[in-house]
Amino acid sequence: MISLYTSVSQLSMAIGAGLGGVVVKSLPLSSVVWMGSLGVAIAALIAIGFIRPAVNKG
Repeated sequence: MISLYTSVSQLSMAIGAGLGGVVVKSLPLSSVVWMGSLGVAIAALIAIGFIRPAVNKG
């Protein structure tokens, strides 16, 4: 299970670096911060979606 977690982590970093390169190439450097913020917001919504059903059961 640890190796799966490590693989997903490495893949996520590679995707983030690739997307960051595309954003920097086509948009101003300041837009990288906004893209990162968007990613955090999406991750938070996904986390809330998974946590909320567990709280309602308890």
